[in-house]
Amino acid sequence: MEHKRAKKFWSVGLIVTAASLGLIWFGVKMILQQALDLQSIFAFVLLAVTFGVLTGGFYALDMKVAFTVFSAGIIIGYFVMYWQFIAGMGGWGDLIGVLSLVIYSGISLAAGLVLQLIWHFIRKGRKR
Repeated sequence: MEHKRAKKFWSVGLIVTAASLGLIWFGVKMILQQALDLQSIFAFVLLAVTFGVLTGGFYALDMKVAFTVFSAGIIIGYFVMYWQFIAGMGGWGDLIGVLSLVIYSGISLAAGLVLQLIWHFIRKGRKR
């Protein structure tokens, strides 16, 4: 990987990882007021690193459509997660909130990749 792309990957990836980890920690620790055990911390770090690697990769590879759609999905996922945490759902709000984050992120990842592929073929068709 060339130096400029590697720098983009690491800078965007680390920012998204840190922000994701901070938002998850804030939601669980401050909003839900639950203690975090080692297994939960490991899962949250793994999720945040996954978000960081994917967004950093999309950005470094100039996959603007996938980057934008996936980033929007992560942001929407955090809003829904916080909404579920606050709503409570009779004790199920914590599980539903984290699952909402994962589901919105997964859907936006798939949609972003499909839209990026469509955009690639449209640009390829225009060059002919």
